[in-house]
Amino acid sequence: KITSKINETVTITATPIDENKNNAHKGKVLFKINGVSQKLVNITNGYALFRYTPETNIAKNYTIEAIYQGNWKYANSQTNSTMEITKIGTITTTRYTDAKSGMQTTVSARVEDKNQVLVNGGIVVFTLNGTYLGNATVKDGAANYTFIMPRYPTGVYRLNATYMGSASYYSSNNLNYVNVTRLTSRLVTEPVHVTVGDKVNIT
Repeated sequence: KITSKINETVTITATPIDENKNNAHKGKVLFKINGVSQKLVNITNGYALFRYTPETNIAKNYTIEAIYQGNWKYANSQTNSTMEITKIGTITTTRYTDAKSGMQTTVSARVEDKNQVLVNGGIVVFTLNGTYLGNATVKDGAANYTFIMPRYPTGVYRLNATYMGSASYYSSNNLNYVNVTRLTSRLVTEPVHVTVGDKVNIT
């Protein structure tokens, strides 16, 4: 049985052995995955090696067939095995964000697997000081959620981004912060020309 993880290439080895328990040094081995022919490999030094990367990003089991195509000296033979593709761990990172109370704000997260491959699929849930903000789907490793910043008092709030995992990936989370400030303001006045003794309105 072979065990591997999502996005990892595995090496499948077939070793033809004759009735005297000696390696067969000639011939070819046809490898099949789930009944589909993959590659015909020449035997070298008594082994046939086949490197395979699963075409799907879903953790599941595969059936492996290795069919030895003999020659004048060795009869044909075959063997079956299984390959288990398991979930892989992830790393989620979110960034520090500046926000204005009552204004549109975007929070974001980046999700990679343990091999630093960008993740596709699943969602990231965002919370602010433990309060649910919303969620976003992960595409090409990115999850972005845009919302109107609640009228929070000025201050720094905890932003948590949690990738919820999928059929392929384990969950992970990351903590950063949102700095909430008020909108800036300025007082504008226009010059006023007056005559002494006259009443005037200043705006």
